[in-house]
Amino acid sequence: MTTTPLTPQTPLTPQILDTRSTPDTDLFRHLTDLEETRSRQLQALSGADLDAVRSARRARAQRDLQDVRTALARLGEGRYGICTGCDRPISAQRLELRCWTTTCVDCADRAAR
Repeated sequence: MTTTPLTPQTPLTPQILDTRSTPDTDLFRHLTDLEETRSRQLQALSGADLDAVRSARRARAQRDLQDVRTALARLGEGRYGICTGCDRPISAQRLELRCWTTTCVDCADRAAR
């Protein structure tokens, strides 16, 4: 069985990520593409007979799907790219790596401890 990779389908660029003042249609499209991909992954991994690896992949896809949906909601609210911990902008580099993140590096480090 083949699965869709858990990576964005298209690379994010600083122009796509610079949406703090107005939502960007490319970013919205990218996030909706990710949402669709994760939904397909969950459908492909459904069933009660999941082994441990497939079960872990399913859990990861579920978390990613929820995170992408949260990012879409934040984009619609005009809060995309703003840290939920400190209300400061999240760096473009961090958003390039994980476009659905809701925290800056400092707040993520604090939460991990």
